[in-house]
Amino acid sequence: MLITQTAIRNTLRNKKRSFFTLSTIAGGFCLLSLSIGLSFGSYDFIINAFTDNSTGHIQIHQKGYLKRPNLNKTFALNDELTSELKKNSNIFAYTPRLKGFALAYAKNKSTSASVIGIDYQLEKQVTKMISRMDPAPTELMSSYKLVYIGAALANTLNLKRGEEIILISSGLDGSIANDVFKVAGIIGNKNSAERLTIVMPFEIAKVFFVSQNQIHEIAIRLSDIGLTESTTFKLKAAIDPSLSISPWMEIEEEFYKGMKADLKGNYVTLSIILIMVTLGILNTVLMLLLERTKEFGVLKAIGTHPKVLVQLIVTEVFFLSIMGVLTGLLVAVPVNFYFQRHGIPLPEPIDMGGIKFEFMYGSISIQSIVIPAMVSILSATLVSLYPAIRAARINPVDALRSN
Repeated sequence: MLITQTAIRNTLRNKKRSFFTLSTIAGGFCLLSLSIGLSFGSYDFIINAFTDNSTGHIQIHQKGYLKRPNLNKTFALNDELTSELKKNSNIFAYTPRLKGFALAYAKNKSTSASVIGIDYQLEKQVTKMISRMDPAPTELMSSYKLVYIGAALANTLNLKRGEEIILISSGLDGSIANDVFKVAGIIGNKNSAERLTIVMPFEIAKVFFVSQNQIHEIAIRLSDIGLTESTTFKLKAAIDPSLSISPWMEIEEEFYKGMKADLKGNYVTLSIILIMVTLGILNTVLMLLLERTKEFGVLKAIGTHPKVLVQLIVTEVFFLSIMGVLTGLLVAVPVNFYFQRHGIPLPEPIDMGGIKFEFMYGSISIQSIVIPAMVSILSATLVSLYPAIRAARINPVDALRSN
């Protein structure tokens, strides 16, 4: 207790010296916090964009469908399955989908297209697919042969709203599926994931693909994306083992692998920043102690034990590091909050999976606050050990003679 009181008194006694040390620690904390915040914040934004765009947080398929999609790889949307989904408190909403491929024909032009049947009311609770439809679909559209076509597909077939399109595909019963549909509008743009997709109401898709109660996919939205892994584990234990439960990390596997590889590069960058911060703190602490050589000589001369002197110096630096982190928080939190809301504009937009990213975003999280705080306090405390031990071994006579 006496050592702590003495350490605090010594810190407050020389305000200029303490302020310089505190500023170094606060600056290091801010640098680490902003670097981590921008790194994790940008990835969080990209992940949310992918999952909100069309995939959802978890998907259910027949085993093998995700790697090799096939029209006949379906499963039944029965009461047992829906009951398990409804009673899971982590699940916010889910929606069934029918998927296939078709030959699209209009105005003497033809091309291949992917077809997806969705429930408009359920889909809007899971993804933002509905928001990309122009004009927005109404409840009445679910009962008519009205489809939305991707912008690139509309350009290829020279189709506009209100015009007809013929689709030819295969039915789940082995028959030839063909019908005439009217274009209700366009979905997305020429660069979006749906650029070559035709979206139709779920009930109409069931008739087109001759599906009784069979579906290809269930997309699930959770109340919190952080619950993805635990919810996937629970669903695998509760649902028919013939079904595959895939978290977004498997659905967007290529992106996830790229993200993990990029994160390793970020860890190297953050390690370099950490070394720079640690060296800065070490330099500051060494200067702080060298200025107090005579003071330590006097303490040794009056009989202060070397162990007590080490404890005193380490406690002083520990106290300064805490004050530095608290000071750094006053700067880092508002700046991270601003970047989280507004982002930093990129020189050139990055296109990932048809989604354009024009900003780097910050993040206020455990990673961007707690980790820099722990690193700053621990590094400051550890680097203080060397000069503290050096001061404890000092010869009182030499110390009192020093300038």
